[in-house]
Parts: sequence; C-alpha cells; structure tokens
Amino acid sequence: TLLRELRASNDTTPTIFLTSKNTESDKIAGFEAKCDDYLVKPFPLYELKLRIQALLRRTAKEKLLHYDDITIDIEHNILKIKDEVCLLDKKALEILGLFIAHPNTVFTMSQIIDEVYQDKIPSNTVVRVHISKINALFQKKRILNKRGIGYHYESL
Repeated sequence: TLLRELRASNDTTPTIFLTSKNTESDKIAGFEAKCDDYLVKPFPLYELKLRIQALLRRTAKEKLLHYDDITIDIEHNILKIKDEVCLLDKKALEILGLFIAHPNTVFTMSQIIDEVYQDKIPSNTVVRVHISKINALFQKKRILNKRGIGYHYESL
C-alpha cells in the first residue's frame, strides 16, 4: 500500500521487496505495486548486494534531477535555473545535486564531504566556497547553514 501511494505521488525511489511471502500471487502483487525487484527470505547477503548493484545500474540512466526551478543534467554537468543554463564547477554542481536529490535533509559538513568527495578530502572552507557559489546564482540563498547542525536546501 505504501509503495502504491509513493508511486501515485511520482516517487521513483528504487525499491526491492525483502519478504517471506513467496507465492506467485504475492510476487505479482509486489510488481503490480511497481517494486523494482522482489527477494524472498531467507537469501544470501551477496545476492542482495548484487541485486542492489543491478538496480543502481538501471536507475543510473536517469541523469536529470528536478526540483523547484532547478534542473541538473548529471551526465553532462549542466545546470538550468528557470530554463536558463548557468555555469557552476563540477563539485559545486554535485553539492547542489546532493541537496536537490534530498530536499528535506540537513547534511553535516562531513556528510557533504563523504557524499561528494571520494578522491581528495577538501577543507571545510572549500565546501563553504562551493556553497557560496551555488547561493550566488539565486536572488535568495537556497542552501542555508543551520548553526551547529549542518546545511539544508531552502525550497521556494
């Protein structure tokens, strides 16, 4: 029921049912509710890992993020605000993408670094500079600091 409601509200979050229900009708009901995969317990953890990896490969084809008046083309590193192409360096675009993908989430500085910087760990100042570049694109700041907690995206 929850998945049906999520899909009805255009939520496309990849979903794997992990269940002990193993009849054909149970599996049909799961896929009719628009789950992406269905795995019956007990199962080996490596199989779950492989199915998650396969699901991520399939959903990675969706390269556009949309929120408010923002569209990000991840594959081509293109940012559009109100259909106007804006210039933003790759890491700043990835930070904005993180907030757009999780609009109601507060991220600590270390979470932002963990999610965006896999290769070289930057200083907090570098991340703040990227956030300043993002905010400079808008009339009103979109990524705000919650003092002592982290940063969040302020929706329109």
